[in-house]
Amino acid sequence: FSMDKALPLLPSQVEVGAMHCRPGKPLPQDLESWINGAGSAGVIYFSLGSVMDSKSLPLEYQQIFLQVFRRLPQRVIWKFEGELKDVPDNVMISKWLPQQDVLAHDNVKVFITHCGLLSLQETIYHAKPLLALPLFSDQPKNALRARDSGLGHSLQWEELTTEVILDALTDILNNVTLVLLLNFSFVRFSNLFSA
Repeated sequence: FSMDKALPLLPSQVEVGAMHCRPGKPLPQDLESWINGAGSAGVIYFSLGSVMDSKSLPLEYQQIFLQVFRRLPQRVIWKFEGELKDVPDNVMISKWLPQQDVLAHDNVKVFITHCGLLSLQETIYHAKPLLALPLFSDQPKNALRARDSGLGHSLQWEELTTEVILDALTDILNNVTLVLLLNFSFVRFSNLFSA
């Protein structure tokens, strides 16, 4: 997979990655309308994957994210598996989302992710910058590799404040070099499957 470093393998081993990635399919009408309705400011997609539920986040973190989202000109789609109070008008909450189809949409500008391997591969495949918030397992390593490859930022949960997240998102949204790197990574990545 195009982000891995070289490593010795036995002759019988072949590394593969992103075989699950695919072009986006049409979105449900309500989701399509929400994303298109964001205009040129675009949409930020936030999901912590299928293992960690956002509803399990401590209330302190839930409130930090709501404060951040209130201050953004972008709309936000947050995969949140429970009820949430005081949701700003620019935030859509959904218990489940077709992640690859959301990421494939041109108006999605940033993916806030736990940086699990499959989510990272989908992010690269769909050429979206990321804000990584790794939780456990391979996620910290994936997040550092993505950051070091210039695909976005990685933050630690202990350092999260409204300002830290806003600064990271602002940098990602305004970074022209990041867009060029993502387009290069997408071309390199998609060429793996075009043979």
